[in-house]
Amino acid sequence: MNDPIIAQSFFSAATAWICKGYAASIRYVILKDSSDRWWLSELAIVLVPIAVREDFNFSLNLEHIKAGQIQLNSQNQFELFKICQAAALGRFILDEETYFFYSQNISYQSDMRTTDRWNCDLHLLAVTADGSPSLNIDFSRINNQLRLASVPFDGISDLCGWLAVGNPNTAEYRPSAVIRVSPPVDWVEKDSHVSNNSLQLKVVAHPSLDVKNIGVAIRVVPGRGIAGRMQVGNMIKWDRSPDAHLGTLQLSFENAVSVLIMISLAHETVRRHWLLDASKAQNVRLAATKTYDAELSQVRRAIFDSNDSRRFELAIASLLYMLGFSPAPQIETEAPDLIVSTPAGRLIIVECTLRIADFRSKLGKLVDRRNTLQSVLKSGEHNVGLYAVLICALPRSQIVFSESELRDYKIILLAKENLEEAFARLPFAVDADALFSELNLNEDEIADG
Repeated sequence: MNDPIIAQSFFSAATAWICKGYAASIRYVILKDSSDRWWLSELAIVLVPIAVREDFNFSLNLEHIKAGQIQLNSQNQFELFKICQAAALGRFILDEETYFFYSQNISYQSDMRTTDRWNCDLHLLAVTADGSPSLNIDFSRINNQLRLASVPFDGISDLCGWLAVGNPNTAEYRPSAVIRVSPPVDWVEKDSHVSNNSLQLKVVAHPSLDVKNIGVAIRVVPGRGIAGRMQVGNMIKWDRSPDAHLGTLQLSFENAVSVLIMISLAHETVRRHWLLDASKAQNVRLAATKTYDAELSQVRRAIFDSNDSRRFELAIASLLYMLGFSPAPQIETEAPDLIVSTPAGRLIIVECTLRIADFRSKLGKLVDRRNTLQSVLKSGEHNVGLYAVLICALPRSQIVFSESELRDYKIILLAKENLEEAFARLPFAVDADALFSELNLNEDEIADG
């Protein structure tokens, strides 16, 4: 898809998604070159339908760098839209001063063109299409200034890791602006389930959203053939209030083992999710786990909404167990987070990380620990395939790391999108070895042993 259509699709949907009272988190990095000109280097904008509660506001105005995070609650939707439009053109206004990319030759990318997302937001990435010119940025001086700042950072790498933006002090760097808009409607997980051939679905919408624009479709499996596929948005009963609109849908079917729900708004997908009747599950490991965590809410929360790294590791182990793997969390601090095996005898060591700032550290540990274990296996003449997997809770688009470098290290990277897809597979019988073989990297190139 060409660039203008990518941006056009984003803003067409954004007009419907951004509601009155949305909140914004804006993160930015602005640099001064050797000619004393300021250039916009990195900009990240996230719009959400509820107030941002935790305060991460800070501002640095140093000799050669300006950076910070701005959190805004209960904003006018038209002002937020204009901020996003400016960002897409490589422009950002700070303290009544406008900053630009060094080049206005901008290309666009978007996760919205990914065809198999499950938990969807609007996404637009604007990147300068030209290679980075010689701006003569003095990063050694910037690093010193950041270490002495009122809010100190250990150089530009630490700052960009905290802000979750690209690091301008890297090879082949190009300035970028990323915009994400969370949907003003979604399902209520704890109140949605399938049981005894009946579906109960609870939907929550922003109070300023016209619920007539919400689309909800379902697919019943195995159901009664084509009759199990239907649009049900007009069947939802809405309870409107100043805080939120709550919608409830209750339907009965014949022979419903699972139901796929598909929620849309303004021709863009918001949510796809399989609801499973645990009593009829084909996946016995899933049925066992859901006996104690009915909708896997604890596992999901620990993976997608937690800052606790240990709970993240345990939740990843639980997810791998339900997928047919045999994971073993490690107690020793110098060991990998997980050692995992498959029915066919593959051996996988896993490192888990929640943050970009930990990415390179985790990668280095993973390589070292893979090499250590490989030496032990070879000395004992164990002829097994050994693999190394790095699992990150962030979307792949936020992980600034080249695919070629991962291949060179023989590392498989699994990001948020892969974890969402893994949850979607759970209702069905899963072959762990077949699933592992589906990874995009060439297995012969990444296996040791």
